[in-house]
Amino acid sequence: MRKIIVLVVLFLLTFLIYLNFIDKKVYYVAMGDGLSLGVSLYGTKDIGYADYVKNYLEENDLLEEYVNIADETKRITDVINDIESNKKVNINGKSRTIKNFLIKADVITLTIGINDLLTHLVATEYVNDDALYAYVDEMMEELAKLFKIMREYCKEDIIVIGYYNPYSSLEAEELFEYLNNRYSQVAKNYNIHYLDVYHILKGKNYFSNHSIYPNKDGYKVIGDNIIELFSKTLLK
Repeated sequence: MRKIIVLVVLFLLTFLIYLNFIDKKVYYVAMGDGLSLGVSLYGTKDIGYADYVKNYLEENDLLEEYVNIADETKRITDVINDIESNKKVNINGKSRTIKNFLIKADVITLTIGINDLLTHLVATEYVNDDALYAYVDEMMEELAKLFKIMREYCKEDIIVIGYYNPYSSLEAEELFEYLNNRYSQVAKNYNIHYLDVYHILKGKNYFSNHSIYPNKDGYKVIGDNIIELFSKTLLK
C-alpha cells in the first residue's frame, strides 16, 4: 500500500512539474494581412517579423506552438467575418478553427487595415482630404469591433502593430500621425499592446519605390521591437 502511495505522489509531482514547464511556453499566433504573413518587396512570402519572433522563442526554448493564419488580401471586415463564422484553417494537414486559435493563444500579433487604407489613398487625390480622415474614423470603428470580438475568445496578450508610411510624400505625415494616434487609443481601450512602427521605420531605408512592404531589415526591426516587448512584459 505504501509503495502505491509513493508511486501516486511521484506521478503527481512529475505531472505538476510538467504542467509548470508547459505553462511557461508560448502558444504564438500571427494573424492579419500581408505584413503578418511576411510578404517581400517582390510580392512573395519571405521572412517576416512573425518569423523573427518565432525564431527567438524557439532559440530560447519558449515556443509551444507557432501558427500563422495571415492572408495578404485580408481587410478588417474579413478578419471579423472569419472569427464570427469560426472559419476553418488547414495547418499541417489538420483542420482547426479560428476561435480555437484565439482561445489557445498566449500571444497574438496582428497587423490589419493597410489594405483598407491604401484603397482609399489610391482613390483620393489629396491625402489631407476630409473624406479620407472620415474614412480613418470608420476604420477605427471597425477595429474596435474586431478587438471586441477577439477579446471574447483571447484573454491573453495581443500585440497590434501600427501603421507605417510607405510613401515619401510629406503630405501623408499628418494623416499617419492621426491614424496611429487613433489606433493606439482604440487598442488601449481593449487592453491590447500597441507597437508604434510609424516612428520606428520613419526616415529609414526600409522601403523601395515599388512596394508597400518593408525589406528584410524593416521586418527585422519590427520583430526586434516585438521581442523587446516580450522580454520587458509578456515573458516576465
